[in-house]
Amino acid sequence: MSVHLHIDRLVLDGIDLGVHDQAVLRDAAATELATLLRGRALPDAIGGGMSVPTVRGADISVTRDASAEQIGAAIARSVYGGISR
Repeated sequence: MSVHLHIDRLVLDGIDLGVHDQAVLRDAAATELATLLRGRALPDAIGGGMSVPTVRGADISVTRDASAEQIGAAIARSVYGGISR
């Protein structure tokens, strides 16, 4: 299955990252979310292809020493949960 993923805006409250880590987080979130979308059954409305203008994911908790990659993956899982409800 082919997945085209475009994240226009990602709002993160309480996470302060430098420019490099912002890019790492964004890429990690996009990669993990694409993997989740390819690897799991989706609701019919999404599996047939559609645009989702807004997704509210569940709150996530991260440790102070979490890497940008770990935070990005946690965000992706939260967003996927919001999509697949």
